[in-house]
Amino acid sequence: MRFVTGHGQYTDDLHFPDEAFACFVRSPHAHARLGALMSKQRGSLQALSACLRKKDVETFGAGPMPCLAPVVSRDGTGPKNSPKPLLAKDRITFVGEAVAMVVAETYARAKDAAELVMVDYEPLDAGGTLDAAPASAQRSG
Repeated sequence: MRFVTGHGQYTDDLHFPDEAFACFVRSPHAHARLGALMSKQRGSLQALSACLRKKDVETFGAGPMPCLAPVVSRDGTGPKNSPKPLLAKDRITFVGEAVAMVVAETYARAKDAAELVMVDYEPLDAGGTLDAAPASAQRSG
């Protein structure tokens, strides 16, 4: 009830010294090889933001995100944990998968800089339905 009456506090209401904001660049493809990533940053955006790929976030110690909803395995042995990498490395496996993270002093600047990121994709065949999935190319490693 406190949020409805204006007495609540959202995370957007909290501010910290030296805070930064992130915006993710996401794939428009369901299945693709990830190629070169170029940032066409101009003017003040270049000084205020960083464009990070998987290798960059791993350098900072970021591991895969835990999955809070266990997935039941196909062989029926019970639920299994299926962590998801923060950013794609070599291959895109679903539409909207994050391929880069842009960091800036404000969310607006991060979003503007993310829109300037150009990604080279090599689209691959994808199984768009559950019926097509068994015949589709399988992901390896």
